[in-house]
Amino acid sequence: MSPTKAPQLLQVRRHTEESSGNRGLGMELQWGSGEKHFLRSSFLRKSCPCASCQQLRGDSSHEKPLSGAAGGRSLLKVISSTLGESEDLVQIRPVGNYAVNLLWGDKHDSGIFTYDFLYQLSQEPSNA
Repeated sequence: MSPTKAPQLLQVRRHTEESSGNRGLGMELQWGSGEKHFLRSSFLRKSCPCASCQQLRGDSSHEKPLSGAAGGRSLLKVISSTLGESEDLVQIRPVGNYAVNLLWGDKHDSGIFTYDFLYQLSQEPSNA
C-alpha cells in the first residue's frame, strides 16, 4: 500500500445495527473532499497498526520490545476473547487532530489509526 494523503476528515462515527445488540459493526467516515466511506470492524481490527497486532500478523520488526524477556517469552499478557468481542467496535476516541484510537469489545485499544491510514484503508478493495 503506497502512502496516500487524506483529505480533511470532517466526521467519523461508529456504525451499529439494532439487530446486532448494538455491536459496533464499523466506522463511517466523511472527508472534506465529499467522499464518504464505510470501514467494516472486522477489516479495521485485522488492520490494527499497534505493535502487538503487527507481530501477530508476522511482522517481526517489533519483536524485540515485545519478546524481550529471558528465554524469548513474550512480556505481553495474553487475554482470550471471542471473535465477536474482538471485532466489536465499542468506541472511537480522537487522538489530537490527526488520528483516532479504537476500543474493541475485548478491551484492546493500543492501535492509533491516523487519518492518512484510514484513508488508505478506505481505498483498499478488500474492505468491500
